[in-house]
Amino acid sequence: MTAPILLVRYRVGVVGESRRVVHVVPLADADAIPEVLATYCGERIPLGTVDLLDRPRGMPCTSCLAIAPLPAVDDLPKRDGSTALPPRRGEHTPPDQHVMQRVLDALRRSLTHDAAISGSIVGAHR
Repeated sequence: MTAPILLVRYRVGVVGESRRVVHVVPLADADAIPEVLATYCGERIPLGTVDLLDRPRGMPCTSCLAIAPLPAVDDLPKRDGSTALPPRRGEHTPPDQHVMQRVLDALRRSLTHDAAISGSIVGAHR
């Protein structure tokens, strides 16, 4: 069983636009959000420098995609858009709302000006 994942990318102005790819971060322990996020590709990203994304958008980090475990076959979408079974907890499903709230709280604490974030769910939960 794999850990729930977070989708993150550097905030505007932190790095050049070509480096603002969407990284995949395994979330091993939702009760202890680290100050530095370790992506599947090996990049270490300080928590206060990222946008937390609620769904895939933008250019993905190809290394993260190549390394991240695949979801179970039964969880993959069918041609009609449905899945055979609801996703099993912990197998590449987004973290539940409690986990997301803890991540958002940690992000807010680490940001000095979170109002500057646009296009992420951090600003949407005010």
